[in-house]
Amino acid sequence: MVDSAKFDFSPLPVFPTRIMKSLRLIVLSVLIATLCACLHAQDTLFVRDLQVTPGAMSKNISGIEIKCNVVLKAKSAGLSAVRNDNLVLYLMGGNGNIVGARSSNEEYRDTKGQFKVQFALQPNKKDVVSTTPVTLFLPYYAINLPAGKQTLLLRPRLKRSFSGTAEEVAVEFVNGEAMQSIEMPAVTRLQISLPDVKVAETNLNGKTWDDKLGINEPNKFMPDLKYKLLLEGAISDEVYTSPEVKNSYTAQWPNAGATLSLTDKDKVTLIVIDEDDLKEERIGVKNLNLKALQDANSASEPLEFDRVEKLKLVLTTVK
Repeated sequence: MVDSAKFDFSPLPVFPTRIMKSLRLIVLSVLIATLCACLHAQDTLFVRDLQVTPGAMSKNISGIEIKCNVVLKAKSAGLSAVRNDNLVLYLMGGNGNIVGARSSNEEYRDTKGQFKVQFALQPNKKDVVSTTPVTLFLPYYAINLPAGKQTLLLRPRLKRSFSGTAEEVAVEFVNGEAMQSIEMPAVTRLQISLPDVKVAETNLNGKTWDDKLGINEPNKFMPDLKYKLLLEGAISDEVYTSPEVKNSYTAQWPNAGATLSLTDKDKVTLIVIDEDDLKEERIGVKNLNLKALQDANSASEPLEFDRVEKLKLVLTTVK
């Protein structure tokens, strides 16, 4: 039988509410400090075997090709066991500022208007070193610098999988220099308008463009027209999409939609489209360099290509 006299059944001491609140705050502060230390522990990027090739071509676009091996030594796993980080490359000019991007080119511009290009790194775990072969293409048309020799500093940053921003991290270049001297070509800024377009009544297979079921109207077979301007390099940079002209074989877009920037080696891709509910059907595609654009602008006869029977192009140079 248990002797109850050996046990002390007096009430446990009660801590004042103020002390309990203070203890909770201390514990919470320690947890937050630990989490911040985890999130902001230093990552290191090693850029190895850097090769920079000015004047390279990617499809229809000229620019700078950069090849290297990027070694990421990750110290912060964030809130995820496996990280999927991106290398984001910026350029710093001779004035000490990050180089800007030309305004019409969304794919190479960050939210601050700075030129950037990014590449997905190999998935990485905390305290694991990953190596990613990286090829970056920097189109001249998107880099907001004047023609002539420019001294540029490559500024890699890391866009972490748990963060939406590109952050500064420790960077070391091995077998390659961060400072590069680049000869920038002249860039012509221009606007394109299409005041007169006519397309064929059938596609390449001899079929009508549309067949709007349940609509008993003469124009049920007519296309819904629009056009796009693309700069197709390593990335397809959609510069402009026109308003849609419904149920018609002809269209007029007299107002210029966007400002293009082109070197004399670049080609802009002009696509005339039949816009359907489920897909876009290409009526005609034409690649035009700067000289071809100028020739089309001054020609007395309109362009004719694929199922586009007539296309008048007007070119305006922007200073």
